[in-house]
Amino acid sequence: MTPSRPLSEQQCRVLQEHLPAYHVKSLTGADDVDKWTDKHLWNAFLTGVHVVVGTPAVLADALTHAFVSISDLSLCIFDEAHRCTKGHPMNKIMRDFYHPTKLRGDAVPHVLGLSASPVLNSNGLAAIESNLDAVTVTPKRFREELETHTHPPELTKVDYDENAPALRQDSICYKLYQEVTCYDLGNDPYVLELLDQDDHQAKLRLLKVYKKGKTNTSEQLHTLMTRAGHISTQLGNSMAEWYIRTCLRRYLEVRQSSSSLIDDLESRERHHLEAIVRRLLAASDTTGETRMDVASTSDKARELHDVLLRNTKTGLRSIVFVEQRAMVVALAHMLRTPALSQLYNIGTFVGNSGHPSRKILLSDLVDLRTQDQDLQAFRDGEKNLMIATNVLEEGIDIPACNGVICFDLPKNLISFV
Repeated sequence: MTPSRPLSEQQCRVLQEHLPAYHVKSLTGADDVDKWTDKHLWNAFLTGVHVVVGTPAVLADALTHAFVSISDLSLCIFDEAHRCTKGHPMNKIMRDFYHPTKLRGDAVPHVLGLSASPVLNSNGLAAIESNLDAVTVTPKRFREELETHTHPPELTKVDYDENAPALRQDSICYKLYQEVTCYDLGNDPYVLELLDQDDHQAKLRLLKVYKKGKTNTSEQLHTLMTRAGHISTQLGNSMAEWYIRTCLRRYLEVRQSSSSLIDDLESRERHHLEAIVRRLLAASDTTGETRMDVASTSDKARELHDVLLRNTKTGLRSIVFVEQRAMVVALAHMLRTPALSQLYNIGTFVGNSGHPSRKILLSDLVDLRTQDQDLQAFRDGEKNLMIATNVLEEGIDIPACNGVICFDLPKNLISFV
């Protein structure tokens, strides 16, 4: 079990190559396992299979629905085992199935946890040992030889001004804020559907909607606003406006290519959201839609641009890590300036445990079909700069980098700043 789909696929390829006598299969959210609602499907998949490599969420779900029994497994290997805490699917497997089964005296699998960074806080190691029912072991042989080939990085801290300009009232960011804060639940298709049903369960669901103020449409708009707000803080208002407009226009393009004649709730919700999208695009000022100018971005973004310009050399291979998926797309767009395009071929990677053809959300610009190509191009040296979330931090096989930038302050360094 590995925490991400790309890492699962990588580990599966390695095991298939080095264990030819074993039947090894990959199983992740990309295989649409959420639709495997019959135990016979699982039995058919697992027949004759010696090793399954996948994400822990898949196994946790299969155990929860009794499609698989923990006693049927011989060995559970947890890659990046430091994640086995709190509500993580790794810990759910151990807490809800392994430990209760062991307490009953029934057979349980052997457990092997692998991690290069098990200590996250003072109590973390003891908790992980308890959760995994395991003892921590670290290699000591050949340590001197290892240290001769280990080169600590040169750390550089870059200061920047965090102040951001106020939103213009004619900007699309402000218009989106108005749409979210003044959203009329009374016209929402889901609310209208519940009003038409007029039964006890519908009334309970309606009360819940009014209490929380959340429907599918309102949540999509709220998520777009939240992500745009983060981009505005990190990259500046101009990049947030680019992000919103790009999301809205992409949504309309997807709607035009996937129109449906069926008049169901989902279709009515799409039409309702489409009307809001068109209203936003029509009401906002478009005078500033020319190609992004670095001067119009935040001081933090300009500092990153300058750092990349200063640190160029032959054989350059760098990664910029950000926390949010939306930031990956926005930052990659911002950095494709004439000055940097002569030095860097930029790729993006966010990872995903779901299926590449899953339903497109209003706020998601990530193209899952191209990110695997970008990662391979980075491995082959065709691309030399990757903008990525932390999915590339753990276990993904990539060449050694001579430049790593943490665009967001690492959480485990905050106490030292």
